Amino acid sequence: MAIWESSLFKYKFIPAVSNDATVKSGHAKLLILSLSVRDAKGQMQEVWKQDNFNTPSYTLQAGECIPVNYRFKRDEEYSVTVITAQPADKVATRRLWSRNFKLNDLAPK
Repeated sequence: MAIWESSLFKYKFIPAVSNDATVKSGHAKLLILSLSVRDAKGQMQEVWKQDNFNTPSYTLQAGECIPVNYRFKRDEEYSVTVITAQPADKVATRRLWSRNFKLNDLAPK
């Protein structure tokens, strides 16, 4: 999963789902997208979530960017998790991507 900043989407995080076989077909649905930040105690706390698990309607394409409307802060550590499935009710096709990052470590695109 690639992660970067974009001047077009100020204060938004844009993960690009990797070119997995379940996504290549163009039928993979976004089930959950969540964003966490590390708190003062060192624990990750969820701060934003898009949950389409019960009614997935957003179809992902390989390499597609998914905008997340969240006001990020420099020097904070974040974690993003993306869960997809094709079709949504098939447990065997579910994929989970997760990555930690800091805005300071990302290159503007």
